[in-house]
Amino acid sequence: ISSLSQFDRVVGGLCWCITSSGEDIDVDILFQENSTIGQKISLSEAIVAALRKMRCPVPLQAHQIQGGDYDGLLPAVRWLVRRFFENRTATQALLRAYSTLQFSKRFALPAEGQGAPPGGLWRVAVEERRPVRRFRRVGG
Repeated sequence: ISSLSQFDRVVGGLCWCITSSGEDIDVDILFQENSTIGQKISLSEAIVAALRKMRCPVPLQAHQIQGGDYDGLLPAVRWLVRRFFENRTATQALLRAYSTLQFSKRFALPAEGQGAPPGGLWRVAVEERRPVRRFRRVGG
């Protein structure tokens, strides 16, 4: 990463956050390192279009990205990263609920089924997994 220019770092992070945010936007954002000036401008315009479609509250323009106006970019980056973490949290909750549903379709915990055994689950687990000696020492 240290060999990349600041523009490539910022634009790479923005493209990653936009694609990872989970928004359904129809914008072609293809990041390539060490692009020409024309490619940088078109990529900056695509990022701005994507942020507008995502309803970013920060007014951002392509020349701010191209020119390295990091003070102007910071609020948009913060908003975008916050949006990414919100999506990640929602995805985690959805996957957890789905996995719990799939587990409950095939298995039942003892507390849910016939009732918990006396002594609790800990005692059952200890009794079932008691060490078993397989070899004995000869002599001695």
